[in-house]
Amino acid sequence: MKLIINYDVGGKSYFAPIDATDCSIVLHYGDLKVIIKKGIKMGIKAKADKITGYIRDYGISYAAKKVYYRYKVKYKLGRKYCPFEISDAQRKSEQQYKPAQKIKVSIVVPLYNTPENFLKEMLDSVEAQTYTDWELCLADASDEKNGQVKKTVEQYQAKDKRIKYKKLSKNEGISENTNRALEMAAGDYIGLMDHDDLLHPSVLYNVVKTIEEKKADFIYTDELSFVGTTDRVQSIHFKPDFSWETFRNNNFICHFTAFKRSLLKETGGFRKEFDGAQDYDMFLRLLEKAKRVCHIQKVLYYWRLHAGSVASGVGAKPYTVEAGRKALEEHLHRENIIGKAYSSELYGPFYTVDYHISKNDKNLVVVESKQARKFAMQEINKSDLKYDIVGADEFKESQVSSYDNVIFVADGYERYEDSDRENVGKIDKGVFEEVLQCLQPSENVASGATVYYKKKVYQSGYCYDKGLKNFIMPLYSGVPVKDPAYMNRLKFRQNVSLLGKGVFAIKSGTLLQYLQKSENKEDLLSNEFYFALCLYIKGKAEKCVVSPLVPLKICSKVKNTSIKKDFIEIRQKDLTYNANMNVFGKYYFLWK
Repeated sequence: MKLIINYDVGGKSYFAPIDATDCSIVLHYGDLKVIIKKGIKMGIKAKADKITGYIRDYGISYAAKKVYYRYKVKYKLGRKYCPFEISDAQRKSEQQYKPAQKIKVSIVVPLYNTPENFLKEMLDSVEAQTYTDWELCLADASDEKNGQVKKTVEQYQAKDKRIKYKKLSKNEGISENTNRALEMAAGDYIGLMDHDDLLHPSVLYNVVKTIEEKKADFIYTDELSFVGTTDRVQSIHFKPDFSWETFRNNNFICHFTAFKRSLLKETGGFRKEFDGAQDYDMFLRLLEKAKRVCHIQKVLYYWRLHAGSVASGVGAKPYTVEAGRKALEEHLHRENIIGKAYSSELYGPFYTVDYHISKNDKNLVVVESKQARKFAMQEINKSDLKYDIVGADEFKESQVSSYDNVIFVADGYERYEDSDRENVGKIDKGVFEEVLQCLQPSENVASGATVYYKKKVYQSGYCYDKGLKNFIMPLYSGVPVKDPAYMNRLKFRQNVSLLGKGVFAIKSGTLLQYLQKSENKEDLLSNEFYFALCLYIKGKAEKCVVSPLVPLKICSKVKNTSIKKDFIEIRQKDLTYNANMNVFGKYYFLWK
């Protein structure tokens, strides 16, 4: 039976045919009406395929909700909260800012057969900067048929001497072409930009203020992707502050990025063997040397989507994934981290590292009761690592120093097994081994697993912010098992600020320090205990990791732990949470 999805967006009606059983359903979400009904009209194939996939994977109700939320972000919230234009008053105010010490920013852009309209828009966006101490370094590898690129740049150059231009004799690829642009740069900081993208008028103002106020040597901003014009928003990337585990799994930094020129002298330029993931390779090397990395939680870069751009999807340039994997393996070698990098086959470019675990490590497993003990024994029996097991009522602080790691296992959980899930790389290990792998990098001291309930996410870590209704929120709660979630974050490990119940692993040294210093008497297997412990870890500038690769499921009723009022009076900023989600979280994290 041929069915039609009829949905109205911005006064326009779209029809998407699907194959399904005979039905007629009308769903209302705000000002979007989604109708599933019998029909014969054909529609827009791309939209039809996407909505068909949503219904197949998530069911009609969730699919309608997801379509509506995309509509809200693309046609309303994106335009309202991430406008490309600024007021005359804001422009005048920002133009008055002068740093105490001169800071020049060199924006480097490799050009290659850039369409004239894209090129002019890019140049206009640079010239519109409210901070004026910049130079634009353009290296042009365009072929003879695209001579208009040179002519257009020369027209702008005649009016603005801050624009530097070099016509290259041949196209050497993205990395070498960018290196030619870098050779022209004389600024204190280097900013990276693609030839068809746009800068927000305030990006350099914000970058330079951050440099002056925070002594940053590596800075990045949030970004937005668009089609055609900037008010045709496709997606908005609200990024976390920098953390190594998240970055090893995904190059979330992208644009806009600026870094100290002296860092470039230490690391060298772009490397052509990593073309397609040259930015990821460069960032890995720069961040290994950077002393102060700062994230500006504002959308200040506009990434143009069109056929063939990396932004339009990994399928446009599949070689980028393998180049990124090789860059990650080199990073592991430089940092003396023993492990093998794998790339995603279905989503990307995303990665995971199979970290080496020493067979000499001793691990203590603390179980809540008989039910947790049974699950723990199943995990222990499939592993060749060293474990001892003890009940929570028998656990003593004095035991901790005899072990390298401690794993807490709560009642009501077991490993999630489902063919609907697709993992990154080849996952053939237990939950215990996965959470212990997450602890191998020196900065990671606690880890946990994503938890599902009835084929939906129960929690994948927690975030906190005073702007949230309940102060603390479970990440991705309610997202169906097949949905990779916002920016595909349910497909790779990431750093989070708070971990919850299920399986919780921690390095013994950190746990012992906390137990010796803590005056709180929380239940050993409660969320309150884990939250307090995670905040203690954060205070030590160490990290927590959540992994969706070997998840858990709730198999029996789980006792909920109430959070005390005094606990949620949080003063520390959640570095893994972007405050813009106070507005967009409902639509991207699917909070109720």
